[in-house]
Amino acid sequence: MNSDLRVPEQGVLTLIILMMAAYLFVDFSYGAFVLAGFGELKVSLVFKALLLSLVVMYLAVAKPRYALICIGLVACFLVPILFALLRGADVSGFVYDLTFATKFLAPILVFLFWCSIADKPDRLNSSRLVLWVLTGAVVFNSILGALGIGFHSYGSPEVGFGNPGLIFAANEYGALLIVIVGFVLNESWLRGAITFGSVAIISVLVTLMVATKTALLGVVLLVALVPLFNERTLLFRPTVMKLKVLTLVLVSCSVIALLLSQFFQDLGLFNRALFFYEAGGLSRLIFSGRDEMAGAMVTAYIDASDLLHWIFGAPPSFFVSQGVKPSAEIDPFDLLMWFGPLSFFTLCVWIVIVFGFSWRALVSASCREAPAVISVNIALLAAASIAGHVWTSGVVGVAWATLNATVVWPSGEHSGKSTDRRGLTKASA
Repeated sequence: MNSDLRVPEQGVLTLIILMMAAYLFVDFSYGAFVLAGFGELKVSLVFKALLLSLVVMYLAVAKPRYALICIGLVACFLVPILFALLRGADVSGFVYDLTFATKFLAPILVFLFWCSIADKPDRLNSSRLVLWVLTGAVVFNSILGALGIGFHSYGSPEVGFGNPGLIFAANEYGALLIVIVGFVLNESWLRGAITFGSVAIISVLVTLMVATKTALLGVVLLVALVPLFNERTLLFRPTVMKLKVLTLVLVSCSVIALLLSQFFQDLGLFNRALFFYEAGGLSRLIFSGRDEMAGAMVTAYIDASDLLHWIFGAPPSFFVSQGVKPSAEIDPFDLLMWFGPLSFFTLCVWIVIVFGFSWRALVSASCREAPAVISVNIALLAAASIAGHVWTSGVVGVAWATLNATVVWPSGEHSGKSTDRRGLTKASA
């Protein structure tokens, strides 16, 4: 009987992995539908709902322990939504809240899936395959953007600047770029300094085309962090490589500022930055008015004087009903306000866990992706804290979780292994 069960299990696993590799192309097709005037065809939403359903069903059958964790996670986010539904009886508001909850849950559920198959012999190759296919999808979308096909990051579809290709949410696409660029930069570093320099320049140019400050700062940060974390056990020691990286970053920033200043002006980034600075100083420039949106949400929260909101959170539909913009676009703050302290704590625990896995893999040199994972997590955490659209992104979740899963190893996997000078695992003699 056991041999009969392996066939459908392997088929489901293959289907889930192929869907993870293909999800960006489905997002692109939805963007194309929107451009063609068929935005009501929610193909991307249906596809991701099916993907997450398959993940949960697989865990329920193959790994009940992980399924129980999923049930607990879903309950943390579902309770405030159900309270809002019982009070307002607004089905559209329920769907609206559930969409945001799913975005928070997606990276954790996908990460649990990869953890559940950590003992499979081809698991690491499968996760790397998914990341390379997603990299190809980003390259394809960047070419479309360079050709002027797609949406504008700012302005209307007809008139604007910045081009994220067929993804109309530029900030969310910027978070995805951080994940993919971190992965590719790490791979290029292992192939030599010339390859790394070439990939770094191309990555910065692609990010400039998207024209979001979050993505640009994140990618520049990755150019510095990836080489540093590839030093692994020498990370906290003064080395010549650190001096080279610091010099490279300073020179690169200077060259970008000097040679591309006109490009920035054409995109309107200078005028945009000057507007925010004159309107509210440095904090306004950094947060682009998000601090004021957060203040409005807090005021609505306090005025409601509802104890259940303080315990379980007030989902986005609550703020809509109060006439307040439902998001401050600061992900940790939005999560705490929407789904309460328990959900906030849950996501923080997940972030601590993935940092723990990546740090263990980094210092033990157990996998080549460890420097990319820890660098990307630092960049995304910074982006989520000042610009949002990371934890609330429907574009980045699968890629982010898959990259983090590359540093998850079964127990005992580290024994009997040593590493070469580039941090690649090899069998010890």
